Amino acid sequence: MKILMVGPNQYIFLREAAILEKLGQEVLILDERREYLLPANLSHNRFLRKIIKKVRPLKVLSKRTLGLKILNAAKKFKPDLLYLKKGMLVTPDTLLKLKDRGVKIVNWFPDDLQEFDWVSKNAGLFDYFFSFDTYVVEKLRGRGLKNVFYLPFAADPTTYTDISFEDKYKCDVAFVGAWYPEREKLLELLTDYNLKIWGWKNWEKTKLSKFYYGPLPPERLGDIYNNSKINLNIHFSSAGYGANERTFEIPAAGGFELSSYRKDMAGLFEIGKEIDVFKGPEEMLAKVDFYLKNDKIRQEIKTAGHQRVLKEHTYESRLSQMLKIITNG
Repeated sequence: MKILMVGPNQYIFLREAAILEKLGQEVLILDERREYLLPANLSHNRFLRKIIKKVRPLKVLSKRTLGLKILNAAKKFKPDLLYLKKGMLVTPDTLLKLKDRGVKIVNWFPDDLQEFDWVSKNAGLFDYFFSFDTYVVEKLRGRGLKNVFYLPFAADPTTYTDISFEDKYKCDVAFVGAWYPEREKLLELLTDYNLKIWGWKNWEKTKLSKFYYGPLPPERLGDIYNNSKINLNIHFSSAGYGANERTFEIPAAGGFELSSYRKDMAGLFEIGKEIDVFKGPEEMLAKVDFYLKNDKIRQEIKTAGHQRVLKEHTYESRLSQMLKIITNG
């Protein structure tokens, strides 16, 4: 099968492309984060891209230009499938033109419920719409959409093969991720512990700045997950059920995970034996104390979690599942 992939030219998306090729597919990638209105040397300039997003006529023209780029690529490549990772920049008109050429449209949507209005209005445009959240799937299927499927996130274990055990990564509790108020509020409860925070630079402007150690590329996250006794995973506050990417990345790298609870987790891991969860601040603190005092139990859980990811939760497994659904119609 020939697959035209349109999405962010970032690590995981590129790994997905490599995995699809490994599975016998022919792949062409188009970077949707590149601004095709601009010269190539300025096409990823953040300042210019922000201006284009804020000026409505430029924003409309930008989407139209991306659409033309996709249509031209499809004309030359002649794909059987257009694979989108979110797809909010691709206009319905572009999708319909591709469908007229016999191209099947697939969207594996990675965002939480903050984009649900867009999803509810546009999910029907795709031949196959995949969501990592059973809440979204239930809602959309309840509206009569039969093209919607549940496909959880996953991890790519090959990302974490070169682990560094430098002292700078060692700590009792680590958190990796973007700043959000609810995350800061929880992490403030852990300032008496050996806490290290990694992620976006806006942590520098918070009360937790002295615990912030900077951003890291995806291929170095395994250093943190392996050197931290406890890796906290704090989901966004929403009504959804879906488990985020970090849920799989931490055990994939060989780390111990203590995560905020999401309903879908029970179908993905054995809670308390492969990962553990908390449902509020008091339970988080109690479990942090418990696992810091019980090395053997912590080691057993992280080993079991790692094996579960290798067995069931890799991107190769997910993409194989996606292709099976598409092939079976």
